[in-house]
Amino acid sequence: MLSNVSQIHALVKCCQEVIIASLDFTICHELLQRCRCEPEHKVVHQSCINFIAPSYSELARHSSFVNLDVECMHDLLGSDLIDMDEAGVFLSVVRWLEHSGDRAAECGSFLGLLRWCHMPADFIKKTVRSHSAFAGAVNELSQQLLCAYEYQLLPASDREEGPQTKK
Repeated sequence: MLSNVSQIHALVKCCQEVIIASLDFTICHELLQRCRCEPEHKVVHQSCINFIAPSYSELARHSSFVNLDVECMHDLLGSDLIDMDEAGVFLSVVRWLEHSGDRAAECGSFLGLLRWCHMPADFIKKTVRSHSAFAGAVNELSQQLLCAYEYQLLPASDREEGPQTKK
């Protein structure tokens, strides 16, 4: 019996390796949703994130982008591999939020994932502060923007690196 269990684990590992080696945008979305909740598929899930994030700018322009679920969006935005500037990331999140009216409640969940301090101050002033997509989280947004402004005012030598400030 024990040898059958180890054979099953070996087969699962082999299947994961084949899946990872053949990743493309077509299957990544499905895999992200299916593998997220299964601890034994964590490697496949993380491989999907690592595959998609460096091409986030391409994905954000694709029509299927708005079909990602909120968890996939969180997973992608939490990656340090995204190939897009923060203003572009903000606009992609807005596009995703505005695709469906029931997503407005999710706006607050993105605030901690966006790196506000790397957005140009003029972009924050003219675009972010008045954007209706984040109207449901105006207090939280104000706090994030205040921190971003404070960060931008600091001399570069005094800036601490953390999840919100990491480039």
